[in-house]
Amino acid sequence: MFTVDENSGGRRVLWWSLLLGAAVRIVAFWHTSSLGVEIGDEKQYTQIALNILAGEGFGWGPHALTSIRPPLYPWLLSWIWAVSGSQNFQAVRAVQMVLALGTTALVYLLGARAFSKPVGRWAAAMFWLYPSFIFFNFLVLTETLFTLLLVAFVLLTVVLVQAPRAWVALGCGATLALAALTRSVLWPVPLVLCPLLTWFIKEPLSRRLAMALLVLVSYATFIVPWAI
Repeated sequence: MFTVDENSGGRRVLWWSLLLGAAVRIVAFWHTSSLGVEIGDEKQYTQIALNILAGEGFGWGPHALTSIRPPLYPWLLSWIWAVSGSQNFQAVRAVQMVLALGTTALVYLLGARAFSKPVGRWAAAMFWLYPSFIFFNFLVLTETLFTLLLVAFVLLTVVLVQAPRAWVALGCGATLALAALTRSVLWPVPLVLCPLLTWFIKEPLSRRLAMALLVLVSYATFIVPWAI
């Protein structure tokens, strides 16, 4: 198992990384106050969110419903704009910076759970300072939300394998479903995940099957309404 010495300075590195990453994001936030949406995907998410905000449903406009985009991110935009005002892109960027900080905490927990606390600190520091992840905080795209949900799903999967509990299985399925409702690439994952859980969980067969079934039921609870 890969480990790092507890006295390797991981705490100091993490704190300085958090400060530096926050400073970079604040400067970028200051300089993006007049930035709109330039990328085609940004424009589509914005249009759908504005239609939701107007009470016209998930679509391009009145009576023009669509399922071309997964629903969670446009809904998030509409919720933000319901509070901050329509097309307030700075509010979206501020929320995404908070989401990125939450993902950093989850990366730490994942590293600590799978390896050790120092590994978690170094992984969290690298994630918070990684240029692409900083850049995505300022685009009206799914990456920031998707990364948060994906890391949460992986963390809960690790916890489920190590200490099987019903609530962990339900959370695992729910976070996977929410991630799939952000980027549809994850839709087939339960076909692989559930059989693997019955292999890796070290419990009697009946309990392993029950944990896998709870993951699947939780996943389907969130996915099926959108799929229909």
